Amino acid sequence: MNAGRRALASKAPAGASSTALPVVIHGKRSIKAGMVEEFHHQYDAYSKAMFECPGIKAVYAFADKNNPLSYWHVTFASDTASFDAARARVSQADAAVRLTSLCTALVRARVGASPNDSKP
Repeated sequence: MNAGRRALASKAPAGASSTALPVVIHGKRSIKAGMVEEFHHQYDAYSKAMFECPGIKAVYAFADKNNPLSYWHVTFASDTASFDAARARVSQADAAVRLTSLCTALVRARVGASPNDSKP
C-alpha cells in the first residue's frame, strides 16, 4: 500500500513565506468485486489513524457514480508536517494490523491442528 509513496518535504522553497501550506491528496482506486465491505473496514481504520494526528482536517472516500467499484479518496491536512506525521502513524497502525492478522491466523491454524502435530 505504501509502494511509490514518499514523505513530503516540510521545508518551504527559497523565498517562500514561513506560513504553512495546506496539503490536499486525492485519487481513485478500483475495488475488487466482493471486497467493498473490506475496503470500508480498512478505510475506516486508515481515517481513524490519520485523525489521531493534529492538522488532519478531512479524510474521506466515496464511490464513483458511474462505477460503484471505483472509489475516490481525499485527504486534507493543514500542512506537510501534519501529513507526514499522520502517514507515519498510519504506517505504524498498518504494521500492527498485519501483526495481529498474522497472529490470529497462526492461532486459528494451531487450533485446527491435531494434537499429534508438533509445536512450532
